[in-house]
Amino acid sequence: MCCRPPTTALDTLFLASPISFKGRLVQYVGRITRPHPNKTTATVHDYHDIRTPVLASSLHKRAPGYVTLGFPDPRKPHNWNAVTPPPPTTTTT
Repeated sequence: MCCRPPTTALDTLFLASPISFKGRLVQYVGRITRPHPNKTTATVHDYHDIRTPVLASSLHKRAPGYVTLGFPDPRKPHNWNAVTPPPPTTTTT
C-alpha cells in the first residue's frame, strides 16, 4: 500500500513549528503542491516571529528552500495578497 495515490487532495499547510532543515520543508510543501485532479490551489501558511530568536533563526534557514521551490523570499517585504504560489508540478517515473 505504499504506492497508492492519495484519495484526497491536500491543499493547505500550516507550518507553526521551528523547522530549519530544507529537506523537511521540501517534503512538507511538496505534499501540498502535488498535483491532484480535484485541486486548484495550494496554500502554505508559515507562522514566524522575528522577535523570537529560535523562530527568526528557523525562518532565516528555511527561506532559501522557499526560494528554490519558487515562492518569494519570506525575509523580504511583500504584498502577500498579490502573491501567487507556483503551480503544482507534475513528475513522471
